[in-house]
Amino acid sequence: MQTSYEMFLLAAKTLNFTKAASLAHITQQSFSEHIKKLEKEVGTVLFTRSPRVALTESGRIFYETVRQMDLIERRCLVHLKEREAEIGRASCRER
Repeated sequence: MQTSYEMFLLAAKTLNFTKAASLAHITQQSFSEHIKKLEKEVGTVLFTRSPRVALTESGRIFYETVRQMDLIERRCLVHLKEREAEIGRASCRER
């Protein structure tokens, strides 16, 4: 998944840019830049920043879509690993 999307998911889950940056092992400034870049890319504000971080309506819509994308990607990787394991087992039986 694109790094900015991963950062977005962390921010949406924690609703705290400092905590999300810590989880991502980057500075808060770098984390904020990822979010600003993503907001520019999608053409809308995804978070309100004060008085507390919160998802905007657009942010909630975007969150649901990105969360689904993340789940699909994770399932795909599991299926690929399972397929590789099947191929490996079949190769061993052929020997």
